[in-house]
Amino acid sequence: MLKRLYRTPFVGLMALATVFIIVPLNHTILIGLENLAGKENQYTVGILFGLMGLAIIYYAAARNTEALGTWLGFIGAHMMFIGWIEFGIKFNAADLQKVAGSDNHIPIQLLFYQGSVGLLLAVAPFFFFNKDSKCNFFRWFHRVFRMNLGKPNPAQGRNYCLITMMETVYVQWTFYVISLFLVDARFLGATHPITIALVSLGGLWAFYLAIRLSRFTRVLAAVRYAIPVATIYWTITEIASFWGFFEEIWLKPGDYALEMAGVALVFVAVGAATLLSPVSTKAPDQTT
Repeated sequence: MLKRLYRTPFVGLMALATVFIIVPLNHTILIGLENLAGKENQYTVGILFGLMGLAIIYYAAARNTEALGTWLGFIGAHMMFIGWIEFGIKFNAADLQKVAGSDNHIPIQLLFYQGSVGLLLAVAPFFFFNKDSKCNFFRWFHRVFRMNLGKPNPAQGRNYCLITMMETVYVQWTFYVISLFLVDARFLGATHPITIALVSLGGLWAFYLAIRLSRFTRVLAAVRYAIPVATIYWTITEIASFWGFFEEIWLKPGDYALEMAGVALVFVAVGAATLLSPVSTKAPDQTT
């Protein structure tokens, strides 16, 4: 029975479900810790949460195995993103609120993300012009525009933890910024037809990538490929919430403890299923 889970399309679907679920789960855990520690200690909690993520990454990077590197690099990156980046931006929001108002319906601290678009673009060439990039999106551009970046280095020395960590942070950062521009009333706004069309195209793109993901046979390769796919789906989920289709229950764990406990149970069950998958002896699947 369990052997069927490690065949197509279940390998890719399990990876996608696990990667998608960790985002609301991480928010719930952090908000729960905030509530326990009190609002006056929320930034201390954020710093410690990020430090835990850093320790996890150090542990996995030092061992440099594919399984540990993929999973712990992914989890640690999310912990640092929430604990350090989000809380670092939130720290200044209260003071900014005293001197600036906004009728944009976007919390002031999120405008920091939007303002980081220049830094985001400045860092992009490091990834885009990398001859060793495994990102199918980048490599498609390389092929179409006949960009000769040199012969890739052998993959034996790849550190899966650091690669997964950087991919997680950069992809999440990129789509966070994109979503803020889409809903910003100073540009088109959340309800503009072009915004709706772009979100719909994003949904079609994510569906196409999910179909490709469903053909994977190696779980760990599927998990790495699922990172950008799940991020696109999560961006659509956030915008749908902005449109008022549903409430973000992961931001209110006290009110939705049972629901979030169910989400955590699904994450543990599906994550365990991927960890217990048999090691494939065939050539690795193409990953992002």
